[in-house]
Amino acid sequence: MTQKHNTIGKDEGMVDTWPDKRAVSGHIPGLDGLRGLAILMVMLMHFTQLQKSSSPFVQVCNNILGAGWIGVDLFFVLSGFLITGILIDTKNTPRYFLNFFARRSLRIFPLYYGYVCVLLFCVVPFVQRTGYIDSVNVQVVADNKPYFLLYGTNFLLAQRGHFLTGFVNHLWSLAVEEHFYFLWPFVIYFVARRHLVAVCWTLIVGAVISRAWFVFSGVWPLSDYILTPCRMDALAIGSLAAIFARSPDILSAVMRLAKPGLWIAGGYVLFNFAWDVLPWVGVTYKVVGRSVTAFFFAFYLLGLVNASDKSLTSRVFSHPLLCFFGRYSYGLYVFHMGVWMIKMRFGIPQYLEAHSIPAFLVWFVDILIPMFISILIAFCSWHLFEKQVLKLKRFFEYQPQG
Repeated sequence: MTQKHNTIGKDEGMVDTWPDKRAVSGHIPGLDGLRGLAILMVMLMHFTQLQKSSSPFVQVCNNILGAGWIGVDLFFVLSGFLITGILIDTKNTPRYFLNFFARRSLRIFPLYYGYVCVLLFCVVPFVQRTGYIDSVNVQVVADNKPYFLLYGTNFLLAQRGHFLTGFVNHLWSLAVEEHFYFLWPFVIYFVARRHLVAVCWTLIVGAVISRAWFVFSGVWPLSDYILTPCRMDALAIGSLAAIFARSPDILSAVMRLAKPGLWIAGGYVLFNFAWDVLPWVGVTYKVVGRSVTAFFFAFYLLGLVNASDKSLTSRVFSHPLLCFFGRYSYGLYVFHMGVWMIKMRFGIPQYLEAHSIPAFLVWFVDILIPMFISILIAFCSWHLFEKQVLKLKRFFEYQPQG
């Protein structure tokens, strides 16, 4: 069968062509489920990280859920995959830059700036005036508004060397993604197809080197975890997955490596979680382990988008529950830490324990309450606010290629 191609862009008089592949075009429900898994891992990690319990079972559960921070790595890989795919598929369309930036802005900015502005100009002055939250970190937030308004949260936290308050700590990853959204369209547009893979590998190696420098120099603690250059590997690995998914010859070779790659990368990640008490294990993971984790997710992602609709993988990640969380993942990510912080002020676990409620039930309720409230807020935000703003996307539709 003759392979159809889409004309995507020009390079030195030659035309870049990308296969028109069904598996990487249109809406893929399994990716909603994968995004849902990512947000669940992050939320459960945050909701349990400060819980104290005498129950061994609860302690084990908290230790397992504490690994949920790798959900952020999954988000980065997904973003790299999806954004690179969009940019490749629309590279030669009219108003390429305008349409991309407008559509991204309509999706990202309203909720982000709504949350940040309410926080900076309403919540922070209120807690300062009332003393409801008496913390020097609140004053740091008040004194550094431009960092949050200009997507510089990760730079502020890196400079401070520690996290501030739960209301803003999680915004670091949104800053990393926004930096990627700003720069990557230019890379895709001006770099020839045959050089994109080299650019991605350069970013991966650069991230490893950047993390190594921060880890071994001891400069700016947290930098290896939150600074944009140190996290570009996961986004670049997701981008590689998008490029390979549109190159059948390369994809077939990559998919032959996917299964052993999953076992090797997965085994390495599990080893690090099991033995992270050893200093050298933790250091090694900080430097190279995050890249291995990203490759694990990328291999799984490629397997998912190329799996048949009836496969177990597709059916699991197309499950309505996971897709539900994936659909509202952005709002859940933005709001859940604020909900968790407010919940902490009410001392729910202490109240339940005082009434002789079993430890496991206390633990479950202490997770369920912020989870339910976060879902409710994200649901209302999407249907009453975000979805209405997104109607403006009709003015920035990608036009068919001529």
